[in-house]
Amino acid sequence: IPASLDLLDPAVLPRLRGVLSFHALYELDGKLSEAGVPVIYLGAGPPCGTGVFLDDADMLRQGMRRLAQVGCRNAMLLHPVSGDSEYNRARIAAAAARACDLKFANEPVVCEQRLVERHGYDAFMRLWRGGRRPQGVMVSDEILCHGVLRAVLELRLDLPRDLQLISHASRGVAFPYAGAVSRLEFDTDAWADRALRMLIACIHGQPPRKKQERLRAVWVPGDTTGK
Repeated sequence: IPASLDLLDPAVLPRLRGVLSFHALYELDGKLSEAGVPVIYLGAGPPCGTGVFLDDADMLRQGMRRLAQVGCRNAMLLHPVSGDSEYNRARIAAAAARACDLKFANEPVVCEQRLVERHGYDAFMRLWRGGRRPQGVMVSDEILCHGVLRAVLELRLDLPRDLQLISHASRGVAFPYAGAVSRLEFDTDAWADRALRMLIACIHGQPPRKKQERLRAVWVPGDTTGK
């Protein structure tokens, strides 16, 4: 929470009806709860608190199964690193790869502030030019995937002949080279709608029966894995 947005400020707190947050609020969450202000989270990975969460585990398992189905013998997860949830994501992907008899490699992408396409571009270029050339790559962030695709085009790789590529994506996101990229797609409008309805119910004194709802990904095939 930036210093300019002090939710506990006496001029702010009495006017708050509720809070939607993409990030854990830690001790602030407890103080808001004591003041009667409900907090609803929208997150990816392991749930924290009350909210609606993207089911990353389901996404990763589907992706690894698809790579195995099209004949990949090894696979890599390229993903951003910012905390424990990223570690869990790699662990889940590794277990899913083992279950599909795939050799697995984890490629975390460390970013200090925010993700940009360059992070995905640089990570993939290091892999390919360094001789680490997996047959299948899952990219767990659409911004990173744009960077990977820039590298793929620059290296003149053919998808899917040279590489099977799967990406996490929000609904409606367009990728260059899109015909060859399969996507595990989340409907972010539905995500926000469900979280907002949950918050409104809490404001009206109707806490949800399920504290945590999960939003599953929908498989959108590209040429990479066949239709």
